[in-house]
Amino acid sequence: MRLDYSNIAHNLATGVFPRLGAVHRLSLRRVTALVVSCLLFCYARATLLLFAAFDELFFRGYRRQVVQRPLFVVGNFRSGTTLLINALHAGAPHTRSHNTWEIYLAPTVSQRLFFSLLARIDRRLGGRAAAFVHAINERHFKSLALHPVDLFGPEEDGGVLLHIWSGFFTWFAFARRGVLPEMAHIDSLPKRRRDRIVRFYRQVVKKTLYAHLRRYPGRDVPVFLSKNPSFTGMIATLADAFPDSRFVNIVRDMEPTRRSTIAWFRFWFALLGTRDTAPELEMAIDRLMNHWYRYPRRVFATMEETRHATIALADLVSDPRRTLHRLVDRLDLHWLRDPAVLERQIAKMDRQYGTVAA
Repeated sequence: MRLDYSNIAHNLATGVFPRLGAVHRLSLRRVTALVVSCLLFCYARATLLLFAAFDELFFRGYRRQVVQRPLFVVGNFRSGTTLLINALHAGAPHTRSHNTWEIYLAPTVSQRLFFSLLARIDRRLGGRAAAFVHAINERHFKSLALHPVDLFGPEEDGGVLLHIWSGFFTWFAFARRGVLPEMAHIDSLPKRRRDRIVRFYRQVVKKTLYAHLRRYPGRDVPVFLSKNPSFTGMIATLADAFPDSRFVNIVRDMEPTRRSTIAWFRFWFALLGTRDTAPELEMAIDRLMNHWYRYPRRVFATMEETRHATIALADLVSDPRRTLHRLVDRLDLHWLRDPAVLERQIAKMDRQYGTVAA
């Protein structure tokens, strides 16, 4: 959980000042957004260190937690990764993913117990706090036009890397002209930096499964599922960290993916107080997409066939049963061999997303 302070200082210097290569110009709105972001990071970091210490005191069993054959969904942003993970994620007792609130508020075992305690207290007092949170979730998060987010549903757990000032999303705040985020090509970074990132991520995964099995004692270890476009550039690193892991790469036609990604990135840039950065933005997206279209094929060529699969979004939308059956057979997704479970997942996918990629 150690921070790379030299990397943080470099991000702050080159990502803030235009003369050092920052894409975004300083303005009152941007300075406000950066100050708020840094304060949130400091809060998240302080609470992480506190509760991680509690984990080491009271829940050291997480260190022995087994992670069995995890499945990672990768691909370009806006290519259908959310649609696919919701089709594959059957929930307890079969699968486990990181929910949004866990990623940003509770990456440790102790934090989850703490929030569970608060929830029990709230229920005793009438459940008003829970009702307020669920109302915010429905009205604001789940209604986002570009990418609906459910605080209590699976989300991109690459966001957990923000706790160690890493991951893709730091780039939105500290983008530099002509430089892609390190997560775009993490497999090519120095081993020390790769190890620091994947060690923390693996620790969070183990804590998630450990906390899950404490809640449901006696059950088998569920299959951990992760969907992260930002992990497309770290497939080899993940394969080494999780030796029995499996991967699904989902691809979508480039032009609609590009348009949707530009809109998605502009949303984040605007949220962080930037002006229009269309030329730099579009060049970065083109480089990113071209790399992520090619890279999975190169890595998959070095793996056993039973560890990876590539599917097209068009096939998943037009014929979900055949596409999912192919994944079940190729990667041995045993929980979907039950016809009732498979049909339930297809119905959920159609009900939640229809033919809209996310």
